[in-house]
Amino acid sequence: MRIALSLGSGGARGYAHIGVIQELRARDHEIVAIAGTSMGALVGGLEAAGRLDAYSEWVTTLNQRDVLMLLDPAFTGPGVFWGSASWGGSPTSWAARRSRTSPSRSPPWPPT
Repeated sequence: MRIALSLGSGGARGYAHIGVIQELRARDHEIVAIAGTSMGALVGGLEAAGRLDAYSEWVTTLNQRDVLMLLDPAFTGPGVFWGSASWGGSPTSWAARRSRTSPSRSPPWPPT
């Protein structure tokens, strides 16, 4: 069966989306279109790029400390977090800090 997915926002819901996509694959459904917002966009983009399995494997290795290191608090500006730490936007970013301490735990992007 051909299926088009619309994925919503929210971190916990995003991880539920991963399970749904895995179950759809297990039942031999063909995902022909994906749309999403926020975490749903991330999950949908990873699925469309063929990197969802690598992301799922990586994210299940994270512990609480690793997740806290992804946060980049913003004390000024419009938001609570800048977001550059999780995407390697600064020299002291999460990716840079993790590469010095545990290179095997780096995120599965950009695609190699």
